[in-house]
Amino acid sequence: MPLTPVPNSEAHNIFILTSLIWIFLAAYWIFKYSKISYGYPADKSQPVPYEAAYMKKGRNHAVTVCLFDLIQRGYIVVDEAKDLTATGNTEGLNTAENALIDTVRVKSSIAGIFAQRDQLKRFEYYTLRSLTVKGLIKDSKETNRFCKNLRMFAIISAIALTAVNLYLEFPAGEGMMLFSLLVPAIAFISSYVMQRTTIKTNRGKAYLTHLENKIAASNHVSGSDGHYDPTLSYAVAVLGMAVLAGTVFSGISEAIYYHGGAAGSSGGCSGCSSGDIGSGSSCSGCSSGDSGGDSGGCSGCGGGGGD
Repeated sequence: MPLTPVPNSEAHNIFILTSLIWIFLAAYWIFKYSKISYGYPADKSQPVPYEAAYMKKGRNHAVTVCLFDLIQRGYIVVDEAKDLTATGNTEGLNTAENALIDTVRVKSSIAGIFAQRDQLKRFEYYTLRSLTVKGLIKDSKETNRFCKNLRMFAIISAIALTAVNLYLEFPAGEGMMLFSLLVPAIAFISSYVMQRTTIKTNRGKAYLTHLENKIAASNHVSGSDGHYDPTLSYAVAVLGMAVLAGTVFSGISEAIYYHGGAAGSSGGCSGCSSGDIGSGSSCSGCSSGDSGGDSGGCSGCGGGGGD
């Protein structure tokens, strides 16, 4: 079938029509995106520290904050070699915490913990499920379905538009081919970005902002005496290990930053301070970069008993 060249005047009209179509389709997909369900919160309880950490920076940060919290509560002990071992007590732990405890039932380093991908996937699965039930993030299954549909739409659109552009043979210099493929390309890339990102609901965003403001206004953390206080774990979740400066845990952040700088984002590290905390010690670790969430994370620990 012979090609049908399009005069410049008609190309201009087609350009306007194409623009209007893309505006309509963009509005449609934005509307569909806004309707991704997160349901009515079935559990209105406050997120635990590692869940707040997941919302803040992703999986690796959540893992290290959870380890920090479990050590403070007496479920994990740290030896002089800075290896972590579960105490064997699992009473009061939820499913996500149990999944993480499984990584240290046999003595393990921080790097060894992050090498246990199956257990970390379990930890992440239960964390995401809990955050979804609490109405803090959008349903990951619906998000994945939306992203797959968006990619399919982008691929079909690109093929159809390429065929139309080649058939109509638009005048050189009109840029119709490039413009027509720009939106599908953006949609395709955006679908992958959205699929790899935890989408917080309005409730989740409001909670995280409230927690950040609460921690920023609190002077309680700086006076921590080494006994378990969930406020400290929330502070580490929001502000990172730097919040431990000036507390009995200050050696933790120094060790993490020192070793982390030497090892780079892919190295593992740990350090220990001599602070007397109950009957234990104060130690820290830095994880290797792993898939999911952030590119790496650090956790600290306060020895001694739990509550």
